[in-house]
Amino acid sequence: MSHGPWILVGFLGLQAVVVGLVSVVAAVVWSMSAGFSALLAGASVWVGNVAYASLLIPRGRVSFVWVFVGQFVKVLVTLLLLFLVVAWYPALVWPGFLSGLFAALLVILAAPAWIAKRQRKRDAQRVDSLVETLSKE
Repeated sequence: MSHGPWILVGFLGLQAVVVGLVSVVAAVVWSMSAGFSALLAGASVWVGNVAYASLLIPRGRVSFVWVFVGQFVKVLVTLLLLFLVVAWYPALVWPGFLSGLFAALLVILAAPAWIAKRQRKRDAQRVDSLVETLSKE
């Protein structure tokens, strides 16, 4: 099941929406600083994923080497940004920060299952359509 690198664009949008929602919830539950902490943590992961996508999308079909290089760059960028947020944001609220980080990472884990479920649903609809067409003949 190959979706091509453009599936990353949809994934990045989903990740941004989830992090934004978690940031709003953190701001309501804890404080504005907690919401901003969640946003900074989620954005750190998101920017790492943008770096990964920017290495893969222009190449179209990619080799294992580019996937490995992209993952390496993604992890380095993410860790650097997380470190900078912790070091330089004095009003950091750890529960908010961790909730934003968890939300961004959860999307990374949940998105492949969601994509596979959507693909199975599309495949089932195609099969149903084909069976209906064949039964009319």
